[in-house]
Amino acid sequence: MIKLEDITFSYRRGVPALIDATAEIGAGINLLLGPNGSGKTTLLKILATTLMPEQGTYQMDGAQMDKRTPSDLSKLFFLSEDEKFPLNTINDMVVHHACFYPTFSIAALRNNLAAYNMSGDEKLSDMSLGQRKKANVAYALALGTDLLMLDEPANGMDIGSKKIFNQLLASNYRDGQIVIIATHTVHDMKNLFDGVIMLNQGHIELCASVERITRRLAFVISSALPPQALYKESDLQGYRAIVINEMAEEETNIDYELLYAALLSPVGEEIVNLIKN
Repeated sequence: MIKLEDITFSYRRGVPALIDATAEIGAGINLLLGPNGSGKTTLLKILATTLMPEQGTYQMDGAQMDKRTPSDLSKLFFLSEDEKFPLNTINDMVVHHACFYPTFSIAALRNNLAAYNMSGDEKLSDMSLGQRKKANVAYALALGTDLLMLDEPANGMDIGSKKIFNQLLASNYRDGQIVIIATHTVHDMKNLFDGVIMLNQGHIELCASVERITRRLAFVISSALPPQALYKESDLQGYRAIVINEMAEEETNIDYELLYAALLSPVGEEIVNLIKN
């Protein structure tokens, strides 16, 4: 369990990137959403302890992470959007980097690389963006850390490679692990998420499980505007809408794009309150 309390961070110009960010993030694969500049990457860097908050506390499984002890750091890994590993090949990373991660699995790495027709001997600097992304993801998933953070992990991948990424993410996940994925290409991974974290203007607006969201809200598609729609958008199929789930035991499939738009709309606060209460 990750527990954040009143995390605030500003860059040199004094503009806050995070403001009193408070949340509890449990095990599962969590989707991190937010507009550009909302603080997503800053939050991930604080979770990775490469940035330290100006105020507030960050605990993981009861440990204060600002101490940055070797045992705590071995439990987390952050793969940034523009990550460039410092060594020549993935196999070099295994020798010189993976040794610091007791949960690393060489078998998992070989399986992950094989899924992308790689051996680990390929020179990373010679790869295209998409190929390097695949190699990096294969390695990151094999580390098996308690906390794994991925920033736009599928950027640069083709359709087939994204499908393989989804399969690898599911097969490498272990019980109790916390995975946080920041991405704008939600549709490609829509069936994988267990939770949603929404950032806006430096504030954590929402942190909730998918189960809780879909017990409170229903996501419907209708040719006619549903009565009492909390939020709606029209398309060629008619209306995509969010309504109160009157049958709380029956969950609907979540429409992440619609939820994202709704949370940024004037009814966003109302929807957050419905989910929380």
